[in-house]
Amino acid sequence: MNKAAFTLMMALILQGCTNSSQTPAPAPLPQPYQRFVPVATSDRDFALDTKTGQLCKTWSWTIADAPLSSLPLCSDLYDQTN
Repeated sequence: MNKAAFTLMMALILQGCTNSSQTPAPAPLPQPYQRFVPVATSDRDFALDTKTGQLCKTWSWTIADAPLSSLPLCSDLYDQTN
C-alpha cells in the first residue's frame, strides 16, 4: 500500500471517530408525584395536599361541632389548582 492510500484511509477512519452526530443522552424521567398523602387516622378521612400544604377531607362528611368538618374536600382543592 502506498503512502497516499494509507493517508487517505487513516483520514477516513479518523473522520468517522470525530463525528459529532451522536445522539444526546435522554432526559431523566420525572419522579412520581403523589399530590394527596393520607394522614394516619383510624378511618383515613384526611389527606395532606402536598401542592398547597393544606389538610383536606377525602370524602364529604359532617359532624356537628367538629372543628375539622370545615376542612375543604381534597377534590375541591384539586379542581381549584388544576
